[in-house]
Amino acid sequence: MHPTELIGRGRDRDHARGGNPSVGDVGHPARSGTTEGHQQGQHEQHRVEADLRVLAQARVAERRAHHHDHQADGGDGRQHRRHAGGPGQDQPQGGGDLGDRFTPVIGDATDEALAHQVVRDRRPGVLVLNAGATPHMAPLQEQTWESFSRTWEVDTHHVFTWTRAALLAPLAPGSVVLSISSGAALRGSPLSGGYAGAKAAIRFIRDYAAGEADRSDAGIHFVTLFPSMTPAAGVGAAGVAGYAARRGVDAGTFAEGLAPILTPDAVGAAVVELVSDPARGPEHLISGAGLRPVG
Repeated sequence: MHPTELIGRGRDRDHARGGNPSVGDVGHPARSGTTEGHQQGQHEQHRVEADLRVLAQARVAERRAHHHDHQADGGDGRQHRRHAGGPGQDQPQGGGDLGDRFTPVIGDATDEALAHQVVRDRRPGVLVLNAGATPHMAPLQEQTWESFSRTWEVDTHHVFTWTRAALLAPLAPGSVVLSISSGAALRGSPLSGGYAGAKAAIRFIRDYAAGEADRSDAGIHFVTLFPSMTPAAGVGAAGVAGYAARRGVDAGTFAEGLAPILTPDAVGAAVVELVSDPARGPEHLISGAGLRPVG
């Protein structure tokens, strides 16, 4: 079994995060990302030796975000992302900044056929789902249904798609599917349209999937991580700016109230920790103060 890294972009429009790896930004994940990682045998307990690297640039069209690099003997990596040139055009060669083990492939994180193909062909032992669209920051009356539902069409859609593929395959016993939600799912986010609801739906999808895995004795672990808001990544920075303006303060002043600040590195490290030990529990909140169970 080859370890796989898969990072995908949701099929959002101009408002979507641009093409590469991804990490959420807490409270709102940053770029699209779906990351799968390694399996060392169908009945063998998987372990993850991770060299976490985070690439974070706040650019609308080409933001780079979180990537944890699962290491395994003889392993390679696959990245599926939607490229501006369209499928099959300007396919990246090699891993570039991510190393020779990482092989990028053009794709769409919400594509059902892609999800089923990758799960079937690559048989990941770890699947981390972190695709997302940047929410439109405005109060409810200034939203349209299109802007309000944007995150449902990407964030929720891709988690549903890949979770369903994991159950139908099914993945091998001991596999882990980790979905990135948001702290907003636990407390709401009145300026980001349907974002909090879309992220709350991810929580329910995990719960439903875990129930189905238990019912069928599939042995698949489903985990959700809820990052808090942070100005350290693209979507979180947009949220900070929106809420700062609402309060009539500058973004820096607002961000001071979020200290200690959650970093992309901390989110990536939490992902590695949870997929390495899914017995820690199904739901965890990550903030600048550290990782803790929800509830």
